[in-house]
Amino acid sequence: MKRILIFFALLTAGWTATYAQITVGGKAGLNVSTITDVSLTLMNKPTKKIDIDYEYRLGMHVGGYAYYRFSSLFDLQTELLYSQMGYKVTIPVTDFGGKAYANATTKGLLHYLTLPVLLKYTVPRTGLFLEAGPQAGFLLGNKLSFGGEIPDGIKGNLSKKEGIDAKTFDLSAVAGIGYRMNNGLSVSARYIHGFKTSDRGFIPAVSQNRAFQFSIAYDIKTF
Repeated sequence: MKRILIFFALLTAGWTATYAQITVGGKAGLNVSTITDVSLTLMNKPTKKIDIDYEYRLGMHVGGYAYYRFSSLFDLQTELLYSQMGYKVTIPVTDFGGKAYANATTKGLLHYLTLPVLLKYTVPRTGLFLEAGPQAGFLLGNKLSFGGEIPDGIKGNLSKKEGIDAKTFDLSAVAGIGYRMNNGLSVSARYIHGFKTSDRGFIPAVSQNRAFQFSIAYDIKTF
């Protein structure tokens, strides 16, 4: 029995040594982001909701990564990325009776330094992988612009740019799928689900980031 345990210990040590390696690389890609729906109501009619039109905005991300391969199936990957998140929201301007007479459009752009920590599973004998884990986001800066459309076919551009009352720390969950080729090149797609992006004063208030992220990456060196 003792010999069997020693054999399995040596086998495990050899298996770990075979796959325990660190690879570093770089990546870049596209963000398609928006914020969660936030219901607005009329002050004099709390039960009546105002319809808000949410749209996605394009952004980009770029940075580096390192992953630790501790088996043929599992990696632990950390990344440091500059990432742009944003949204476009159209809100009808109404009178006290609820009649809309104009539209107000708000565009937000938020700049983050993000740190995802992901567990990756590679399907045996393929380059296909699945990944999931938390992501910490640190706000670097932000910009808000808004404009108005006057009724009767007359369009006005009442634009202004100022900061957004966004939180300096944003926590998200990440899940994705990708494919890594033998030459170290990989492509991936992720869904990013933010938990709390803003406090009061954000437009709309108490919203959360939502984004799809499409990336191209390349393994530069393995140690």
